[in-house]
Amino acid sequence: MNSMHVAMNAPNTLTEITILVGLPNALDYYRNEPLAFSVLVLALIFGVIGGALFWRRHTHQPIVTFVNHEITLTFEDKDAHCAIQTSKIKVRANHKGVQRLKVGRIKGDGRIITILVDGYLPTYVEEVLGAKEVYKVFTRPLEYLEERDIEVCSVWEDSYELDTGYWSHSTEHQTKKLTMKIVFHRHRTCKDVRGTISYAGEVSEQIPKHVLVSSNNREAKLEVSNPKLGAEYILEWHW
Repeated sequence: MNSMHVAMNAPNTLTEITILVGLPNALDYYRNEPLAFSVLVLALIFGVIGGALFWRRHTHQPIVTFVNHEITLTFEDKDAHCAIQTSKIKVRANHKGVQRLKVGRIKGDGRIITILVDGYLPTYVEEVLGAKEVYKVFTRPLEYLEERDIEVCSVWEDSYELDTGYWSHSTEHQTKKLTMKIVFHRHRTCKDVRGTISYAGEVSEQIPKHVLVSSNNREAKLEVSNPKLGAEYILEWHW
């Protein structure tokens, strides 16, 4: 798409005029050579079809792709009064001119103390159904295929007071790889961890093979390649 926005300069214009002027002569030459003319016509047809398919695929691409999305939930104390969620995203623009991007939907049972985007208070936050939807506003719009690294950090207070824990992430952008990791406090490790996928609030399947738990039960990790768009990936555990 970037090439579609390059301004025409004098050399480009001269080249196009030369092609247009020379095309009839080329067609007359190939018309006298039936086989060559047929090959030329087929090449033109395939070129037009290929260009149309490429353009259609490009225009139907999502605005961005999360090349890698790694989210970590860390418990700072054994009673889980303080929990820190860090989200590291490598994003690629599939279109030119991306100015604002939703980078997180933050919700907890307790109080959300702090939200930072790349170390600063977010420029734009929207309240939707009790959750805070956080956006990254770029100082300069992204170019086509440009990649950026974004970090979102939030601090929760008293969100995990029960004997069981629940943590989830909804895939709202096309994502190549999703990693969800929980780091438990050394004095309060997990007993067991279960991973599931939910659609529209209904659990559809378990994903035990993708959940890795460290030998000391201090870390649990879920890794998914090409997570399903619109799905909610859930980690549940017992303390």
